[in-house]
Amino acid sequence: MNRSLLKKTGSFFTLLCEGSIAVAFGLLAPVLIGAVGISMDVSQAYLVRQRLHGALDASALAGAASSTDEAEIEERVREFLQANYPAEKIGNLDLDQISVEVTESELTVVAVANFPTTFTRIFGVTSIAVSSSATVAREIRGLEVVLVLDNTGSLGSSNMSAVKTAAQNFVDILFSRVEEADDVRIGIVPYAASVRVGRYGLGQFPDGSAGYGTAFVTLPTGISFTNTHSSTSWYGCVVEHKGTDYDAAATHVASTRGQLWTTSATGLCTSAANCRGHGWRPDSTTNDPYPYDVSDDYSGPWDIYVSGRVISSGQECDDYSGYSNSRCSSCTGTGGNCNKTYCYCWRSSPNESCPIANVLPLTSDQATLTSTISSMSHSGSTYSNIGMAWGMRVLSPDEPFIEGSEWDDEDWNKAIVLMTDGEMSPSGTYSGYWSSSRSTTVNDVDEMNDRLLEVCSWLKAEPRNVIIYTITFDHTTSDITEETKEIYRQCATDADHYFDAPSQAQLVTTFEQISGALANLHLKN
Repeated sequence: MNRSLLKKTGSFFTLLCEGSIAVAFGLLAPVLIGAVGISMDVSQAYLVRQRLHGALDASALAGAASSTDEAEIEERVREFLQANYPAEKIGNLDLDQISVEVTESELTVVAVANFPTTFTRIFGVTSIAVSSSATVAREIRGLEVVLVLDNTGSLGSSNMSAVKTAAQNFVDILFSRVEEADDVRIGIVPYAASVRVGRYGLGQFPDGSAGYGTAFVTLPTGISFTNTHSSTSWYGCVVEHKGTDYDAAATHVASTRGQLWTTSATGLCTSAANCRGHGWRPDSTTNDPYPYDVSDDYSGPWDIYVSGRVISSGQECDDYSGYSNSRCSSCTGTGGNCNKTYCYCWRSSPNESCPIANVLPLTSDQATLTSTISSMSHSGSTYSNIGMAWGMRVLSPDEPFIEGSEWDDEDWNKAIVLMTDGEMSPSGTYSGYWSSSRSTTVNDVDEMNDRLLEVCSWLKAEPRNVIIYTITFDHTTSDITEETKEIYRQCATDADHYFDAPSQAQLVTTFEQISGALANLHLKN
């Protein structure tokens, strides 16, 4: 064969093959490009769905925790969903296809986002609708919460009534959310210048029966417990105590109603040195129980609260307003002079500024909670830091109270709700910090605020992780300064856990909102 002809024939076949491949590629190219484009659009749609689902989870939790009213829950869900799924990000949230379903036990949210396609447009598909849902269980599981409630005189009867309504609604809402009452335990700490631990301090139940736990209050010989606030017997309040300088062998100085203790063999305060058996020094003006009033490291004993003042040898009780020489220990002679190194003058109402209502340890008994709330009344000065310290002790797994779960128990969440209607107001006479003239360092508003924040910080730290809500009930719109509100804002878990309630109606609503937020929510899908 002619070489020239063979060469031309080979070139023809080569050209024919290359042309076939080019034609084939030309025919398959749209399919290949379309497949790649579709996969890219589908991948983007999957990312949109992930983003939408994350926003739904957060929105469902926020809505379920915001209120018990269905309309308010839906409004909160929509607000939170739009905030967590802004329009400038990929995918467009369809506001007309947000569905919120609220039942007794669950909250379900469904939403749709439309993703504008890029490559599949060549096939006429301009957008892909992506849907997702989230369901949140609205039930209480393993919750221990203590209500630390202002019971001071500045409330007045009308505002005290609002506090009682708010607290009762709080309790009722929580118990309405549980299938088993044992899933929630609530404690109550009414506070004024001290707190009333009552018979629990004696290791007894409120009815006087023994067996509650270890006694943590020292009741002196000759002093008895009373349930009558106006009685001169012990009504159940205590003074904060130092863990040091306490001599268990010290004896009660006669007629001082448990306020003076001595290490003298004579049983009398014959000198400053032997009149400090329980840590309080009548010769000092700077008695201070710190740090035992800001942490859970002290389980007792505490001394009883008897409003009055310390006087020195040669002084008379009736030199001071509201006192009588007939209410003075070791005061003798026609002038009623104190004839020992120190004497104690007690007031005609020794339980003044001691709350009417008793501390209630953690309980699942709704009727008992209702009874305690009903017994609350307004009286006395404001010592929120002392109230918070006893809220901590009620919530604690350690004595003096015995109901709390361990701080790091994964089966239980712990929370405290602290409410006040005003700034701290140190008493000029007597408080949970003993005789005011003998504890001037503590009876200072700034110092008391610092100690409140120290208790709050201790509770919020690991491993305790206590959720803290704070409420300033500013019912006069002038009692609470912005500086004070900032103190309670800092005490709370964060700014979202602080509430300012300027009216009785707002106070009730706030407690209802918090009770809803304290539901132990968990995602089901």
